[in-house]
Amino acid sequence: MKVIKDYQTIMKWNRVFRVNEFFPHPNYYVEMGKSNQPVFLETFPEVKLELSRWAKLNMMDLNCESIGVQMKQKILPKTYQTYLEDCGLDNQHLSYPDFLRCFHLKSISDSTIWRWMKYLGFNFCERRKNYYCDKHEDEMNVQYREKFIKEYFKYEQNKYRWVHLSEDEAIKLEEMKEDKLLENTFIEYEENNENMREYHVDTHPIFMSDQYEKNISTRRDPALTRPLMMIGQDETVFKQYSFSRK
Repeated sequence: MKVIKDYQTIMKWNRVFRVNEFFPHPNYYVEMGKSNQPVFLETFPEVKLELSRWAKLNMMDLNCESIGVQMKQKILPKTYQTYLEDCGLDNQHLSYPDFLRCFHLKSISDSTIWRWMKYLGFNFCERRKNYYCDKHEDEMNVQYREKFIKEYFKYEQNKYRWVHLSEDEAIKLEEMKEDKLLENTFIEYEENNENMREYHVDTHPIFMSDQYEKNISTRRDPALTRPLMMIGQDETVFKQYSFSRK
């Protein structure tokens, strides 16, 4: 521990110790509960975004060597070029090696890359079961949902999800089931001079039975010549180590 000669520092430590019964941490970032941000990333925050974006796109082959190559060949030279543009016509700008020394970067070693990636939230560990949240209420998803619902209803008319009954059969079913949905949720049409009704298969549980034949809607799009079958996927789990050990 270095010798402290400044009386104000000792006074501050004394006040902190009397309240907390321990001395403050010598590292300012740790004492304030902040992450110790590398000076280079603090000075050029756009490097953090670019490095994180590149790492996520190359996750399968990501390691300290590949990141080091990307830093040395593209990110650092690009950042130095930005520095030169900010200097303008000033001839007092630093050379590339001196520019790096200003940020204590004599070289981009694997340990430097490791510390930077840890700061950005990356970590090397075994593959684990995880999940991805697609942000159901995200603005773009909500906008697309309106378009998707319209398209889905259009395609559903070309699926075997519709029950066709004559009006007489439908009235008898209404009287037997006494269900308001049967009385109000149907499409009327005429076939062979006979009044018909078209119900969606989800209108009433009885339509799910084999007693009622399922057909394509009479309102289907003529351009869709083939019946459709939609297969949806809600959740999925991938086996750990399916592709590699780590």
